Amino acid sequence: MPLGSVLAPFLGYKFSLPLTQLKAGLAYAGPRARLRRLVRDLMIGTKPIKIGALGGSVTTGHGTSDKKYSWFSVFSQWVVDSFPETNITARNGAVPATPCTFMIMCLEHAVDLDADLVFVEYVMNNGDDYSVINNRVVKDVERLALDVERLVRRLLALPGKPAVVLMQVPNVGMANLEPPRTPFYATVEDVETSLSHYYDVQALSLRTALYELAEVEQRDGFRWRDLFTDHHPGDAGHRMMADLAVFLMQETAVDLLLNPLEAAEVAAIHSRPLRRPMYEGNESPESTMCAVGTSFQSMVLNATGFNFTDEDRGKWGFVAREPGAELVVRLDTRRRVAAGAGPAPNTTQVYFHHLKSYEHMGKAEFRCSSNCTCEPLTVDGHHDKLISQTYIAPMLVSASADCRVTIRVLHDTSSGEHKFKVSGVVVAEDQAAAGLLERMAHDHGMVPEGDFEHGVTAASAAAAAATSSGQGQNGTAARRAQQRLRRVVLEQAARVTWGSDTSDKKHSWFSVFSQWLIKSFPQTSITARNGAVRGTPCTFMTMCLEQAVDLDADLVFVEYILNNASLSHYYDVQALSLRTALYELAEVEQRDGFRWQDLFTDFHPGDAGHRMMADLAVFLMQTYIAPMLVSASADCRVTIRVLPETSSGEHKFKVSGVVLAEDQAAAGILERISQEGGKVPGAVFEHGVTGLTAATSHVATSNGQNNTAQQAASEAAAAEALST
Repeated sequence: MPLGSVLAPFLGYKFSLPLTQLKAGLAYAGPRARLRRLVRDLMIGTKPIKIGALGGSVTTGHGTSDKKYSWFSVFSQWVVDSFPETNITARNGAVPATPCTFMIMCLEHAVDLDADLVFVEYVMNNGDDYSVINNRVVKDVERLALDVERLVRRLLALPGKPAVVLMQVPNVGMANLEPPRTPFYATVEDVETSLSHYYDVQALSLRTALYELAEVEQRDGFRWRDLFTDHHPGDAGHRMMADLAVFLMQETAVDLLLNPLEAAEVAAIHSRPLRRPMYEGNESPESTMCAVGTSFQSMVLNATGFNFTDEDRGKWGFVAREPGAELVVRLDTRRRVAAGAGPAPNTTQVYFHHLKSYEHMGKAEFRCSSNCTCEPLTVDGHHDKLISQTYIAPMLVSASADCRVTIRVLHDTSSGEHKFKVSGVVVAEDQAAAGLLERMAHDHGMVPEGDFEHGVTAASAAAAAATSSGQGQNGTAARRAQQRLRRVVLEQAARVTWGSDTSDKKHSWFSVFSQWLIKSFPQTSITARNGAVRGTPCTFMTMCLEQAVDLDADLVFVEYILNNASLSHYYDVQALSLRTALYELAEVEQRDGFRWQDLFTDFHPGDAGHRMMADLAVFLMQTYIAPMLVSASADCRVTIRVLPETSSGEHKFKVSGVVLAEDQAAAGILERISQEGGKVPGAVFEHGVTGLTAATSHVATSNGQNNTAQQAASEAAAAEALST
């Protein structure tokens, strides 16, 4: 199949952000097995697709002139328009003014359980605690807070096994229309990046995408005041958020063409259990704590005088109109306790959803009637405001696996009538969740309502191929706009880089990498200098840098385990993570040859561990596309000839595929991803790659002209490759 036909659905989008900023905004890509499966399904077009979004006021579209300009609406419309023959459902489950702690309790009401892709946007609403250790947003076992990790775990465990993407926006104060502004690092975004690495959850960063243009250059059309209305993005800002989501899909589509999806990769998505929490004991709740509307119906044991109805308004609940009506609800009020956190509390906060209105409403009594205890609560459904709105009625209830709460309509009334509507209940998982609901109960208990978008249309595309990424891609932690690598390679760090605990210094990762580089480019003068000093932190090197690094260095590796991911984003400094590359194999699978004891001698890597560090450095530089411009022909023959000349002493040369660009748009996207003069993102490599020298031949065309040929093939060969 022609390349243009395969990629065509992904190319019909006009970006507002420049390419460099799109790359910068791709904060974490990783192996992305689930996202690769989704894009493959879109390309094939035989499976209905469901996408969703969770978040706060940003994702609901606050700050836009019309909800159709919100980032999720723009992105959803692009998906729907691009694949008109596939049944696509786009659902916006965001609720304004709520952090992720609310959504973990009420997830089932905001996202389809068989969703294929879910975006999560909570940086702005989660607060500004950006400390790395014991961060109260990412993990707070001591306070038992519902957090980002537990929300991510709930999403990953959904029956549809969806791809999850963190959509990160600048924290409050960073995008102020006028100075002063909070600094680049003052956000929980970088702390949450560890979750991306641990769970292979993709991350998009509007902060990193915009910072160079908005804050540094202050370029017209890209300044904070051009893109934000207050701390919320406006129409232009939302468009750029959509840009990042589309760019991630395009990059994944190209990755699939270069690395076809294997059956084992798909099977692992469904068969591999969710790994243990990144923070010990930080499990997601096992039972549903939020029952609203139709899901609330299953919790009702008896309804005398109450009818389950939506009142022709699409808002379901139990409604009574006469005094004496009773509703009996069964609840599990036991509270989850983290490992090592002590005994479970003996009380739980319970919040019933009920209607308040300015007419027809009566009063009801809420009381614990069996297996649990609580103080009775009288609730008046009448108020003077000219609105009808859902409110919450809080109760402190004793812990019980089978607590019965009876709601009885009273004869007493403020309106002269007795209507009472109960539409749901939330059982607070812990004290932090209870505190959140107390804060949400603003205006005497009013519940913020979500803005749900449902849109089913069709979408389809050409069949396409897909594939496994390998651990090397997982280790490329900060894959963004990369500058071209030059000729002189230098390095500085501490004991690991010095080569501690290798059997010979020649097996240290930097020696292996440097030797590979020197052999690969024998015609280039390359100086490799190891300036590592054992037992020193980076503060030493800050003072003595000139003694360890040549002042005209072209590339410097730094190995100090810096717990500050924001530096990579801020300075466009590439990051390689041995931790992320190895964790699945060493800790989760405990695969022979990849376990910690196989790779480390104590806390230092051994020969094998150093080899894998070198793998990551080589991977960052390696696997390239060799582009060539060829005249049109129905039967073009390209010869690839291995030359007698060799830089390694041997002559192995491997050609692994070909892509034929059908049109300029397809060629453009390949040129875009051909970073570093032809680098193929996400390719799988062999260990022990020898030095490569480009082989050049000449192809005689029908009109007698010669074209320099490095790699090409016919359209038929391309079709065969794509259908693998």
